[in-house]
Amino acid sequence: MAAEESGQATFVPRSVSEDARRMWRASSIWIFLAAAVWVWFAYLMLGGYGPEDTSTSGSDFVCQGPLIDPLPGNNVCHSELRQWPVLLGILALAVITSVAAAASSVYAMVLSRLGRSGAPSTPSQS
Repeated sequence: MAAEESGQATFVPRSVSEDARRMWRASSIWIFLAAAVWVWFAYLMLGGYGPEDTSTSGSDFVCQGPLIDPLPGNNVCHSELRQWPVLLGILALAVITSVAAAASSVYAMVLSRLGRSGAPSTPSQS
């Protein structure tokens, strides 16, 4: 009562199941973000770019991704996003988001199991 009268906020504990739901939502966002970064990395590594080559049947790009053609002989194929330091940075970003997604997923699963087992959300004061 004294804390409420003095204007201080009181701590209201949340249940473990609420925390599990909140963490599962955050985990879903991390998973989506990690998947998007991996797709972006794969596109940069494998996808064609540059002007289209219309001399053959169909429309192919003049330049191939660095994984397919690591040393293009054409000056038209220079792209800042297709340079190895940038690609390694994007790979590092993909790995970091994947680790965060995995860690938050495991934490959300542990919290949901704790919530189902009926474990107390706060330590008992004896």
